[in-house]
Amino acid sequence: MTQFTRNLFYGSGEGEHQLDVLAGQWPADIEGAAYVIGPDKQEPGGHWLAHHGFIYKINCKLQTNGKVHVLAKRVNTPVNRLRKKLPRLFASMSALEISPFGISNLANTNLQVLKERMFVGYDIGRPIEVDPETLDYITAVGSNDEWLQAVPAFLEPQISVAAHPAADYEKNRLYFVNYSLMPNNEGLRKTTIGKWDMEGKVKRWPIANIKTFDTIHDIKSSRNYLVFTDLPFIVEPATIYGKPRRHANQDICQMWIIDKRELDKTPEGEAIQAQYIRLDKPAGHIKVDVNDDNGIITVYLQHIPATDLGLVISPHEKKYQDNSQFHSDYEGMISIGPQPNATGKYRIDVASGEVLEQSLCWDKSSHWNSLLWTDNFYSAEAREKSKYLWATCLGFDPDMVMSSAYRLYEHSPCALVAMEDLPDKPIAPTINRINLEKMCYDDAYTFEAGTFAHPPVFIPKTNAQKEDDGYIMVFVNKDKPKEIQLFDAANLAQGPVVRVAGDNFNPPVMLHTTWKAPRNKGRDSRYKVGITRDVLGAIIAMPATTVNMFKYAKNMNKRFEVK
Repeated sequence: MTQFTRNLFYGSGEGEHQLDVLAGQWPADIEGAAYVIGPDKQEPGGHWLAHHGFIYKINCKLQTNGKVHVLAKRVNTPVNRLRKKLPRLFASMSALEISPFGISNLANTNLQVLKERMFVGYDIGRPIEVDPETLDYITAVGSNDEWLQAVPAFLEPQISVAAHPAADYEKNRLYFVNYSLMPNNEGLRKTTIGKWDMEGKVKRWPIANIKTFDTIHDIKSSRNYLVFTDLPFIVEPATIYGKPRRHANQDICQMWIIDKRELDKTPEGEAIQAQYIRLDKPAGHIKVDVNDDNGIITVYLQHIPATDLGLVISPHEKKYQDNSQFHSDYEGMISIGPQPNATGKYRIDVASGEVLEQSLCWDKSSHWNSLLWTDNFYSAEAREKSKYLWATCLGFDPDMVMSSAYRLYEHSPCALVAMEDLPDKPIAPTINRINLEKMCYDDAYTFEAGTFAHPPVFIPKTNAQKEDDGYIMVFVNKDKPKEIQLFDAANLAQGPVVRVAGDNFNPPVMLHTTWKAPRNKGRDSRYKVGITRDVLGAIIAMPATTVNMFKYAKNMNKRFEVK
């Protein structure tokens, strides 16, 4: 019998919440606000990711009435405002939303704070800026003509930008990866690095030596280098028409490293070279220590063998155990369950591309389905060389493994556990601390069956002296009411120090998080992209983008033998 909670996609919508303390005591040594973003999915069906972004802002200071204040608001982009007025013109197709205005920037994936400003990232759209106090939409980052476009449109051309930008906290700068969908005749993929100084134009440089990949989701910065990896995410054209997937995702990780000093010396628009490294397990998110003395960088990878964002539970999907159907409440959830996850640590000589040291941290008895991690990147010392990561795990429920996932990955060469040896009993969800020096789990807490904590965010203590002086905040997904729980980052095993909930507080499954210190001043910028320039930029690029799109479609049909 399935233990996994069915309360995944019944979001309670916009509004404000006053949460009551159920147990424990809300800590007095935190301030600012924690933020959680994800798709505003309020009922099962479709694809989890195919919904406009929704942000929860949790104020870290307890109110005088003893309650925790939460603000919940949809990311109100221009295309979202059009959707409210003209809903019949919009339709979902797999993980996308399409309309006569283009492919919607759903702005639902990542949050990045730099100084007093907050940005929302999405893999199929430009970054946008929101007000961290009110959560109101402010502007897109860069007009349409400042980005490489993949699919033409008059208002919202498809622009592929890695949802996680690289923040340079020393120089107050963001770096982006912006790429095309289509490889050229030589098999090279048009991929560019963008640099933005929080004002003015987004500057871009093409990378000369990047070949085929599926998508790029994350880029991070050390002091002198940019590091990014590909994310396995196959989209077969036949699946749009309801046919089953026939190809598994790649079983490797491709990594590229750019020297920021070379970037600064190269005129905008001129090609630059990337160092290429291939690793033997696919990866999702990455983390990089700022310290890169002597050209040696330390990279941490979230390895995701057999994780497949393109597979979702649908009315036609069956369970691998007994070929029975899933409950309709699960429809729209991505494939979960086939493999444990692992955290990889790699020390790399950038000049030669040699991996000097590598190690894996994983545990088949507990660390299954870790979608996300969090760390203390608010401290300059912690960014320099990290000691810890904190990861939540959904656990393993054999009743949640999709038959299509088992079929595609039954013989995966990167599997940590052979598919025929999958556990026949559930493994409970956990929250874990990963010791990055020893590459082991050194602290953990186990949740009750049927619940899972996701996503995690690190909140530093106001008097923090060490990297783990803080709390890990999580949303605990369970049958109503869902809860917010805080754990002492230095002692997870003792359980939550406080649990809070409210009668109408029922967020759907969310994605990424961040924390921001209290605002010292207002937004010190007048930056804003005008709608006239935006539309003009889309129109100017339309002929070339249209030609490239049809070439891409032809190549995709040939690759997957669509007839």
